[in-house]
Amino acid sequence: QDKREAREFPCLVLHEKKFIRPPCSRSSDVDATSFLKKDGCCLALTNARSLLNKIVELEYFLDESNVDIFSVTETWLSPEDPDSLFLPMGYSANRWDRPSRGGGVTFIIKNEIPFKPIAIPAKFQSIEITCIDVLLHSGPCRLITYYRRGGFDSMAELRSYGYASLN
Repeated sequence: QDKREAREFPCLVLHEKKFIRPPCSRSSDVDATSFLKKDGCCLALTNARSLLNKIVELEYFLDESNVDIFSVTETWLSPEDPDSLFLPMGYSANRWDRPSRGGGVTFIIKNEIPFKPIAIPAKFQSIEITCIDVLLHSGPCRLITYYRRGGFDSMAELRSYGYASLN
């Protein structure tokens, strides 16, 4: 398999306010975790279950891990929360917030990483999703992060996208 190919990476679990250290970390005192390094860009993913009560841990993780793009699900941010409420200096965000408590997704991106937000088609409005194009050394790369809330009806999802019944 070509080493430049994108591959799946396991979810970084934020448990009891601890992130896990990706191998691209500059420091050995961050807890251990998984990541994806593609074309010199370090990517990470976590399910935060609220970013606002983990701001100090978020800043520490981003500083020590050398992650360029951090995908976060279950941000629990509302559309009224400004990026400045959680975003460390030197980073930008592309997010989708649930209008009620819970859910939400965001990409937290180093400012030196060029990216372009991608509009999500209306037929995917039932999914909490955000998408960006990033320019890597080998060319453009599309990144998508999404969250499906509990009790989600996958058959209704398939029907709404125009797919035939699986039965």
